[in-house]
Amino acid sequence: MKTILDIPNNCGFCKDCFNIRKNNSAYCGKCEGARIPIYIDDQANFPLLKEAKKKFPIDTNIVFTYGNTIYGRNLDYGLVCHELTHVTRQLKEGVDIWWEKYLSDVDFRIKEELLAYKNQYEAYYRNDIEFATLALNDIARILSGPLYAGNISNEDVKKLILKK
Repeated sequence: MKTILDIPNNCGFCKDCFNIRKNNSAYCGKCEGARIPIYIDDQANFPLLKEAKKKFPIDTNIVFTYGNTIYGRNLDYGLVCHELTHVTRQLKEGVDIWWEKYLSDVDFRIKEELLAYKNQYEAYYRNDIEFATLALNDIARILSGPLYAGNISNEDVKKLILKK
């Protein structure tokens, strides 16, 4: 079953704002601008799940974005910020074109994930520096691991995430 988050397109995604939205779709008032409706659905309903499973070691905790729908549950504010990066990039480039590149081009995939993980890390950092430091280690482990099938080291991921 789909649920919806109505998110301003220039949202800085602060932790308080996310908690307010998650509970009753209110806003903290820090964001202005047009809103992008974001739907949340179960991973099993992701339209390209079969193709993704052929390419990557997928488990039920993996989250996908297709257009303005996030497929996955148990989302925290940082992960939603990560997925919103994919939403905006897919809508700008064209969802099917973006996914074709993502599934076939390792360099494109790593570049897109670096952008998304950087935004996720920055969302954590704005709210809890200690947690952000711990999250950076997880981000580096995940992005340098087999899930994204790239050739990037743990240390290089950390440097690129922290680069201004």
